[in-house]
Amino acid sequence: MPAELFGDRFYGGRGLAAWHNRGFVDDLQHTANEAFDLIGRFDVMKLQLETIVTRGDGTPIEVPYYGLVRTPTSDDPTERVFGTVSEDYRLVTPQEFVDLCDQRTRRHVETMMALKDGKQLVVTFKLPAFNVRGDEIDNFLMAWSMMDGSTASGANTSSVRVVCHNTFQASLGASIQRAAFNHDQWILQRMGRWLEDVVERAEAKLPELQEAYDVMAAYRLTRDRPESPQEIRHVIRTAYPSLPAYVPDPTLSDEVNHERTKRRDGEIRVTDERRVQALELFKGAGTGMRNAATWGTAWGLYQAVVELEDWKGGSKGDGLAHSVLFGERAATKTRAFEASMAIATGKAGIA
Repeated sequence: MPAELFGDRFYGGRGLAAWHNRGFVDDLQHTANEAFDLIGRFDVMKLQLETIVTRGDGTPIEVPYYGLVRTPTSDDPTERVFGTVSEDYRLVTPQEFVDLCDQRTRRHVETMMALKDGKQLVVTFKLPAFNVRGDEIDNFLMAWSMMDGSTASGANTSSVRVVCHNTFQASLGASIQRAAFNHDQWILQRMGRWLEDVVERAEAKLPELQEAYDVMAAYRLTRDRPESPQEIRHVIRTAYPSLPAYVPDPTLSDEVNHERTKRRDGEIRVTDERRVQALELFKGAGTGMRNAATWGTAWGLYQAVVELEDWKGGSKGDGLAHSVLFGERAATKTRAFEASMAIATGKAGIA
């Protein structure tokens, strides 16, 4: 399901353009609570359910379940029911989430957005940056709170190569660290410790991270190396693995099998097209691909996949944002990162 922006609830710092011309931006520094004010506060509550049918004395019948309900807002004056949960489910309200971010990160907000009518609240923070042979790399901490009753909340860190002024700087290159937090009674403690630990280790691990990227940038994939074509093919095919043809299910109707065959054929065609597109970006069509760090290197090959998944082709708008952050596009970039790093360190196992 596309991650629709809730109203115009997007904030972007550093004066960059708003997400798809929606939301609010400035060049000031804000805490998570201040950013929450800017995008428009909203609340979600956990309320015990009861039946419409009453007992003989007119009293309602309580049930052992609770509803997650977003209260009305000025731009959506209707309650929204997000899900049904048990008594053990620990809802993290939007206010608790932004308070936690401020207390544990002690950093200014880079972006904040509410998605899916307010079921998901996402906030990012900028960590110390560095450059790879002149190629600027930004590092970000991202945390998201889920309030749908069925999805874990989470956080991760990522590195983004700055090639344009898109405001969604938290779009994932490769998730360096990732954590999921189930909604039990300890969720605030676990999430808080994780966020605090990431911030404290960011500067300490910076040299190690830069060294890994330098290794990729130093590994040449050029014509003078006969193994380069095979290594390039390995990375691209790892990022975009082959899909098997659909095998008709004899228990299904011919019409259903036909539709599934068409769908799979389309998926295979998209996979083939993206392999070609990634290769063309790597060969020089990509943004900033002729920089010293990217031109004919494993780093450049990985960045070609990142550019393709973050900015080009496929879904658009908020649907693209969701896939970049959480879906198949994020998984594709992770596969490309791991494969590029493997060839740069001699661990790819290519015969």
